[in-house]
Amino acid sequence: MAASVLAAARQRKIPVTIKEIAKATGLKENEIYRALQELSVKLRVIDPKALVQGTVAKLPIAPEEKAKLIYEALRRLQAGRRRGNPRVQAASAIYAAAQELGLKVSQRKVAQAATVSDCSVRNRYKEFLQR
Repeated sequence: MAASVLAAARQRKIPVTIKEIAKATGLKENEIYRALQELSVKLRVIDPKALVQGTVAKLPIAPEEKAKLIYEALRRLQAGRRRGNPRVQAASAIYAAAQELGLKVSQRKVAQAATVSDCSVRNRYKEFLQR
């Protein structure tokens, strides 16, 4: 059941992870992986752009600033294809945009909102700074 929910969400481009499904259902991640294999389901990679709005919504900033931040982060992600974890890509683009907009948002807050480590954001955000 959990594998079916995950597959349906991904097919509809809803950014949900196996970890989130496992937490919600009380199953282990490897049980969900196994069920996906039995169903012969290949999961699509989550598009980092789909994660931006939800991540920014969790940040403690004004709504007007959130709108600007979403726009700038999406623009940075649109600029090119990058490798790696989509959540880290989204968080890094958000942090880089926040820095250039002069918003007081820490790497840690962005990382927590995106459920990634602040070390990952620190290592990747420079790729998203404008040159």
